[in-house]
Amino acid sequence: MYLNKWSKERAWQWYNSRPWIMGYNHVTGSVKNEIEMWQDETFYDSLDKTKKEFELAAKTGFNAIRIMFSFFVWKHQREKFLDHLKEFVDCAGHYGLNLVIVLFNDCLVSKRVADKMPKPKLGTQPDPDWGYHGGVKATPFDGSNEVGWWDGDDPSTWPEKETYVRDLVNLFGQDERVLMWDIWNEPGNSNRETRSLPLMEKVFSWVREMNPIQPLTACAWDFEGNYQIPSTFYDNPMSISAIERRAIELSDIITFHCYGKFANVKFVTQQLKKFERPIICTEWLHRILHNNVEDILPYFACEHIGSIHWGLVNGYAQYHEPWEFLRGLAHKYDWAMDKWQHDIYSSDFTPYDENEIALFKAYSPRKNIQ
Repeated sequence: MYLNKWSKERAWQWYNSRPWIMGYNHVTGSVKNEIEMWQDETFYDSLDKTKKEFELAAKTGFNAIRIMFSFFVWKHQREKFLDHLKEFVDCAGHYGLNLVIVLFNDCLVSKRVADKMPKPKLGTQPDPDWGYHGGVKATPFDGSNEVGWWDGDDPSTWPEKETYVRDLVNLFGQDERVLMWDIWNEPGNSNRETRSLPLMEKVFSWVREMNPIQPLTACAWDFEGNYQIPSTFYDNPMSISAIERRAIELSDIITFHCYGKFANVKFVTQQLKKFERPIICTEWLHRILHNNVEDILPYFACEHIGSIHWGLVNGYAQYHEPWEFLRGLAHKYDWAMDKWQHDIYSSDFTPYDENEIALFKAYSPRKNIQ
C-alpha cells in the first residue's frame, strides 16, 4: 500500500456518493491562450467570457470541468494568480461545475522546437496560427519522434514545482467544489517514456502529505491500436508503459484517455475494470477517428463511467482542427477528416450538432435540463 492511498472501499464510497460525472475539458474559446486567461492584466475580461461559457455548460447539463492552470503566470504573479483561482472556482461553483485540476503535463514539444518558439511573456498575447490544432504551428501532435522537453527534467527546479503544488492544494485541498487532483496529464507522452516518473512520484507524495479530501489520479492513455484501423489491443491493461502502470498503481481513481472508435473504448474500459476501482474517462471525443458522442456517451452513462470529453466552445485554440500528423495518414484509413475533431459549440454558441447536444441533455446528471 502506498502512502495514504485510498482503499478500494473509500474510492467507491466517494464515487457513489455523488451524481454521475459528466463534464468537459475547459479552455475558454474567446481567450487567446492560458496566459491571457490567468494574468492580472486580462483576467477579469477573460472571466467575463468564461462566465458565458459556464452558463452554456450548465444549460447543456454538465456538472464538471477538467482544467490545466498556468504555472508561468503563478511564477510571475503568484499572489494575484492565487486570488484569481479562487474567483474562478467561485464562478465555476456558481454554475454547478466542479473541477478536476491538472497539475503537470507530458504533451510537450522537443527542446529544439522549444528554443525556436517565442518565449512566453505577460501582456498582450499573439494571435493564433490559423488552421492549426492548438492555435500554434509547433505542437506535440506533429508525429515527430523527438523527445518532448520541459525544465522539470532538471531536479534543481523541483523546489519551485513543489511550492506551486502546495499552493494549490493548500487553497483547494478541503474544497468540495474540487473533484480530483489529476497529478499528471498523459505521463510518458511526446516520446518521454519514464523521464517524468521521478517527479510524478514526488508530486503524488507532496499532495498526499497534505491530506486533501479529494482523490488523486494520473491517467493511462497509450493503448495500442487506439488510433489504428483495424485496431489491436494488448490483452490486459498492465501491458501499458511503465510510467502509465505506475500512475495506475498510485491513483485512487482510475482515469484514462481514449480517442479510438467505440469498440476500442469498450475494450479499454472492460480491461480497466479489473483494477476494481471507479473509472473516469478524462479525455474523449474525436469525431475524425469515429469517437462520437452518439456511441460513447450512452455507453459511459450505462456503465456509470465518468465522462469528461474535450472541449465546449470552439475558438482561438482551434481544437476542431485535426492533430497535424493525421493529415499525412488520412489516405490510409477511413478517418472522417471532414468533421470537427473536438468541441461541441461554435464561437457564437451554435451547436456543432443538435443531436449531440440533445444527448448530453438527455443523459445529464443535473435536474431540470431543458
